[in-house]
Amino acid sequence: HPQSLYGDARVCYYVPGFARERLDEMEKVFQIYFTGCAGDVVMGKYNDRTPKARADLTDRLFAGMEASVASTRLTPVDRIDWRAVSLVLPLKDAATYDVAKNRAVIEDPKTPDKERMQAARRIALAEWMAQPLRLCLLRMGPVELIHLPGESMIEFQLFTQKQKPDRFIAVAAYGDLATGYICTEQAFTEGGYEPSASHVAPKSEAILKKAICKLLELN
Repeated sequence: HPQSLYGDARVCYYVPGFARERLDEMEKVFQIYFTGCAGDVVMGKYNDRTPKARADLTDRLFAGMEASVASTRLTPVDRIDWRAVSLVLPLKDAATYDVAKNRAVIEDPKTPDKERMQAARRIALAEWMAQPLRLCLLRMGPVELIHLPGESMIEFQLFTQKQKPDRFIAVAAYGDLATGYICTEQAFTEGGYEPSASHVAPKSEAILKKAICKLLELN
């Protein structure tokens, strides 16, 4: 998450937005910012939840953006392609999201409101996750931009880039957050916060990687 301190009751674009806006002003060109596969990447070790830390984090991110702009290489683009593939990821605990069971909870007037709301949320999630998710690819000359669903772990970004080491591949995540975290199968054996906040099963790693290869036209 991009916030570095809490409790001031304001909602804004925070550290990434502060840095992006500064780059807007420097370049005089509207900038678009995407977060990569940052499901298990945090800035916590650089943060002490103070206004100074927020300013320092903004400076560090802006320095990276500025260096990226400085290293820009121009090349002709003779072709632009758009590709998309669909996939369905299985829920982590299907019994928890059983629609009939949760509907019975909602329809019982004796059930506390909080439990009924949680049941409604589980039904909504089950119905949403039954629909295909989309992975998208925009290819412009030698550059490929890929958009993945969920709070995907960094492994999926590294995996994608390894498939075509001779290409420049940028990977963004957070396309559809109904999944919660999309973790590696190993992460579920290691434990920690991310697997506990994932809505999809451990075998989702293999399913997502197969879809990535299909998107890259490797199979």
